[in-house]
Amino acid sequence: MGYSVEIMALFQSMHGQGLFKDVRRVVDLGSQELHFAKQDVTNHAYRQIIARTVAAMGGPEISDAKLEALSNRSSAKAFYDLLDIEYTALDADGWYGKPFDINLDDIEETDRGAYCLCVNAGTTEHLIDQNNAFRIIHRLTRSGGLMLHALPFLGSIDHGFFNYNPNLFWSLARFNSYEMLGIWINPAGTAALIPWNAEMAAHLKAPIDPGSGISLWCLMRKEHDLEYCVPFQAGYEEAQAESNLARYNYAIDGRLMSGIDAYRISKSQQSIQTIPGRALLSELKRRILNRIGIRN
Repeated sequence: MGYSVEIMALFQSMHGQGLFKDVRRVVDLGSQELHFAKQDVTNHAYRQIIARTVAAMGGPEISDAKLEALSNRSSAKAFYDLLDIEYTALDADGWYGKPFDINLDDIEETDRGAYCLCVNAGTTEHLIDQNNAFRIIHRLTRSGGLMLHALPFLGSIDHGFFNYNPNLFWSLARFNSYEMLGIWINPAGTAALIPWNAEMAAHLKAPIDPGSGISLWCLMRKEHDLEYCVPFQAGYEEAQAESNLARYNYAIDGRLMSGIDAYRISKSQQSIQTIPGRALLSELKRRILNRIGIRN
């Protein structure tokens, strides 16, 4: 997917909200480039947004010659260099760094929690091991850091292995206690990010042209320095055997809780997120004591 007019506009918005205030290190999944060359028909007409974004975020004025070079599929590193932000790209091709296979590799210990912003702009749809990809994103991002996804939603036939649905990102956020900062859709060729709500689904049609589609964008904040929790789709948790549910964890109030204990507490029809942390811990303590034969 690369960096487009939409990502530049979103960065300006994030900067205006103070979300870029502490961003000093960025990691990209994929060897990302600025897609504003002449063959990038929609984006090329908006290439001045690169200079406006750099200026809005406190960077230097860009000459016409520099802008031309940036627009012509320059590495995203050139953009971040102008903002004095350290940049790393992870990709199997190794174009802009050491080769890294997101299907099979794990990050170096020195990279764990090292990045303020992790960007997945059209990369993970090409990977078979989705869980490893989202685990890597989680591990790369520091506590309080941001995770940005821009991925295929509807259409994009044979573009990658997968398209994505909003419920995936809500489940990732719920299991890992991420703060959901925004979900948008972007119809190809519109240069627009439209805030998502479920009622929109009734008005959308999947494009059948392989070269077109509607992408899904999601911005989340990692709130706690905890190990990654594998999500299970909401609505199917009740169907799991307890022995299977016990294999899952939830991040709740900065602590990891086993899936079975979290589910039993939430079975009172209250959402886990609405129960105060102390109440959750008290209930968990009571149940554990009862299980080992100590009445509390």
